[in-house]
Amino acid sequence: MTLKVCEIFQSIQGESTWTGLPCTFIRLAGCNLDCTWCDTRYAKDETNAKIMDTDLIMQSVKTAELNYVCVTGGEPLTQSGTIGLLKKLLQEGYRVSLETNGSINWTHLPETISCIVDIKCPSSGMSAHNRLDCLAGLRLNDQIKFVVSDHQDYVFAREIYHRYLKNFDGPMFVSPVYGVMNPLMLANWLISDKIPMRLHLQMHKILKLK
Repeated sequence: MTLKVCEIFQSIQGESTWTGLPCTFIRLAGCNLDCTWCDTRYAKDETNAKIMDTDLIMQSVKTAELNYVCVTGGEPLTQSGTIGLLKKLLQEGYRVSLETNGSINWTHLPETISCIVDIKCPSSGMSAHNRLDCLAGLRLNDQIKFVVSDHQDYVFAREIYHRYLKNFDGPMFVSPVYGVMNPLMLANWLISDKIPMRLHLQMHKILKLK
């Protein structure tokens, strides 16, 4: 089984409940969306991707000697081999999260994987691709994330919460687009509307890490 890999590297996880943990990132190449605020646009290009089989990927992961692995992209679920890689990581005893753009059904993945689902807001230009029908199938380990650039995006996130997420007991985050949205303004909107989502700042960007 082979996958198109953009890069494998170690850093600090900057998002989700895993924030602050040292992590091995497996960034897969290719994406089915084209978000305005994409901060890993280079990962969309599959032409320069390394073709790696699962055993070679696992060798790189083991060399890093970190227990936590995040599979990200691009969009990992565009590759058929991703599920096999995730299962292999679990079999080897790793704690695993998957970062997905929410446009492809993730609810069939192993429940022990923490799927970090990025629900696209209007300013991304990709909100029509959200698989809102899958929100009814969220699992306990799943996490929801909104990236907000303005008040319209925030209102969108608030409406998605009220319509689909009020009964979801897992973590929900709202993050300002780095360098665009004022985090304090976003915090005040959350306080005013009593929305139980966590204001989340991207630690890796603050620290200027990859």
